[in-house]
Amino acid sequence: MVRYSLGLTLVLLLVTFGISLFMVYQQLRSDALTQLDRAMVFLTEKYVGTAPEYEPQKILMNQWSEELQTAFYQKFPTAKIALIEAEGQHDGLGYEVIASTGRERMEILISEGGQMWIAHSESVDEIFHALDAFLINPFGDASVPGVRLLLLDPKGGIIGGDADGPIPMNRETLLQQLKETNSEVHSSGFMKRIFIARKMYDGNILCVSDDFSAGMMELRRWGIFLLSLLVVFLPFSLIAGLLLSRHAMEGVKRVAEAARVFDAGHLQQRVQSCRAGAEVEELCRSFNGMASRIEKLVRELREVTANIAHDIRTPITRIRGLVETMDWNAASEEERAEISGMVIAECDQLTPLVSDILDMARAETGVMELHREPIDLGAELEKSIEIFSAFAAEKQITLEHTFSGAPVFVEADRSKMQRVISNLLDNAIKFTLPGSRVEVRLYQNENQAGFEVVDNGPGIPPSDQASVFERFNRGGDSRTIPGNGLGLSLVKAFVELHGGGVELESAEPHGCIFRVWLPLENPNKGRVA
Repeated sequence: MVRYSLGLTLVLLLVTFGISLFMVYQQLRSDALTQLDRAMVFLTEKYVGTAPEYEPQKILMNQWSEELQTAFYQKFPTAKIALIEAEGQHDGLGYEVIASTGRERMEILISEGGQMWIAHSESVDEIFHALDAFLINPFGDASVPGVRLLLLDPKGGIIGGDADGPIPMNRETLLQQLKETNSEVHSSGFMKRIFIARKMYDGNILCVSDDFSAGMMELRRWGIFLLSLLVVFLPFSLIAGLLLSRHAMEGVKRVAEAARVFDAGHLQQRVQSCRAGAEVEELCRSFNGMASRIEKLVRELREVTANIAHDIRTPITRIRGLVETMDWNAASEEERAEISGMVIAECDQLTPLVSDILDMARAETGVMELHREPIDLGAELEKSIEIFSAFAAEKQITLEHTFSGAPVFVEADRSKMQRVISNLLDNAIKFTLPGSRVEVRLYQNENQAGFEVVDNGPGIPPSDQASVFERFNRGGDSRTIPGNGLGLSLVKAFVELHGGGVELESAEPHGCIFRVWLPLENPNKGRVA
């Protein structure tokens, strides 16, 4: 695990180094493209023949008269106009026109009277050499190594420059892309030359590119710097990772050791907080919670096993005693019949206990099948009250019920609900003193329905109320009263299997209230009249 943590730390450092170097590369490429864009702007202005700080009084050619336009193109039929400026001359207001034939740039002056002459001309070759010289120090701050210039005619022929380097694509592709965009083409792929091509006013194509050699030099400097940082911080990072891993693994080892001790049968084993991080603390809490639940389940299993053994051993001991002490050869038919009846009676005591244990197991594991149907909960309560009335009368206990008369339907297994009601009534009558009363109440609200069994007996102490639904629980004075301690456990298991619940609270001034609630019948299935 420690080796894995150290390896992970090393991988993270290397990934961080790679990402940092890539970000520097991206920034350098962006800066180089921005600088090349600026260079293209200056080159375009110099190609046209205007200075960036000069703002001429530009006019449109349609502001000329038709006669002047016709006269201009008769004298300069191949010229393409870049700029027309209004200019004051000695004989009045005239014009200065910057135009190009594709091979020659001309500054043409036009007088107010319409006379035209070339004031200055410059071949495209001369312009190209001037632009190429400008690239040596385009912004007056530093030279730009690796920047190259190329000038093409409208058909892709070379006017100036070397075609082997500046264009990262064939000229046919460049001409097609310029035709589609009608202005400018950019190319700046990963580890490729940065390239810009722009179509000039006279149809020629100005290309400028940067082989990114200066950027790669800067990238190498950054790489050495970042690598130096990596070399410096790598030992500290590995040591810190080692210490943190050992600290975290110490907590995991403690949990593993506690698990081995727990597996050896020491169910009280727990893991103390070791402050090894939130994840390890969560692992400790989860282990301790699991260990507590397992210890409780094992303790309950032992208690259940002991109670089952006790409740089964007594009838079996009686049966064995009857069989061993009986002289079957000398016994008469009446004696044999009497002994057989006693054996059958003892077996009958075992049958409900075994049946209740099996029902409890099926209900708690969820494998018990429920035959749900809409039943009137009030009608089922009345049936059980009628059956238990005689038992209550024998103990001089008044059995009362409070119903509204309106039917209350729930979807439930009728036989299971009858056992729930019977167990609660039997429990209330059994533990209520003579001369007292037991009351059954029915209630219903929007989402659920249920009933309460209220007695004014001695009640159950608050400290014992949490355990009354445990299997074989027969606390206090109830140990002298017949029963196997499964009645309330079955009530809880059956009710929860129906999606409901059962609660216990103390009655005033004394006694108990057992409250059962169940979800109402599904309204989509209708109600029974």
